[in-house]
Amino acid sequence: MSKTLITKIKRSIAFISDLHIGSRYAICPDKFKTSEGVWLIPSHGQATLNDGFKAFIKKCNEMKVDTVVVNGDTLDGQNIAENGMGLSTSNLDEQVDMAIEVLRPILNGKKLLMLSGSGYHKSVRGMNPEKAVCDDLGQYCQSSTWLGPVANIRFSPSKKVFNIHHGYTGSVIYREMVLAREGLFTKWAEGSGKLPRIDVVVRGHLHNFIYIHENDLHLLQLPCWKAFEPSKITLKLYAKMQPDIGGCIVLIDNNDRMVVHHYLYSCPAIVGEVREE
Repeated sequence: MSKTLITKIKRSIAFISDLHIGSRYAICPDKFKTSEGVWLIPSHGQATLNDGFKAFIKKCNEMKVDTVVVNGDTLDGQNIAENGMGLSTSNLDEQVDMAIEVLRPILNGKKLLMLSGSGYHKSVRGMNPEKAVCDDLGQYCQSSTWLGPVANIRFSPSKKVFNIHHGYTGSVIYREMVLAREGLFTKWAEGSGKLPRIDVVVRGHLHNFIYIHENDLHLLQLPCWKAFEPSKITLKLYAKMQPDIGGCIVLIDNNDRMVVHHYLYSCPAIVGEVREE
């Protein structure tokens, strides 16, 4: 009888995306004081999101996460199209400070990698306030690295290459088609010599969790930390646009095999609760 294979985890990486801090529908600090002395206190729905984030932090510690990847839309921005509607604050300096307070507890000696999100949620030409979050968080973690809009990362000593960016597209009906399309064109570009071998494709933006493992390619769509927000876009497909709240932890073992653990939490109905009248 062959000996039992003992698997050792050589990397444990947490992926989170779409925090949208500054929105009334997203996670926020348990309390935040502006420079003018105004206290911003989370609503009941936001407190529910905060509880989920704290539970995810606990999982990260249990799973001995060594690196945290934040895949864009860390801030909600100024919502210029709707004149700041739906925001707790439109002050980007305050949103940056709020994001630092939210993210500090998940770092705790870990490495931090951050990417930029949608241009709309930056709301500033010529600079990116998400980078300010990354730079300021450097003092609270082992290291902080700003990756910009897209990155191909090898989490050494693993040989797997992760292609990570926020994502910018959707599908009318089947969300899985977005990832399938990414996988198809990734392998085409590899075969054409335009890209290195990609083992894992990671995206955010759509606020839903999907994981597809097909042959040797992993396709990971990350959940978010923002409840449903009524808007011209989301109300067109009200049921479809209900989000998944949570994050993912990717484990890579000593045989370079990968396992994705997803952790999903309660999504509060900040709008849309059933009412008695």
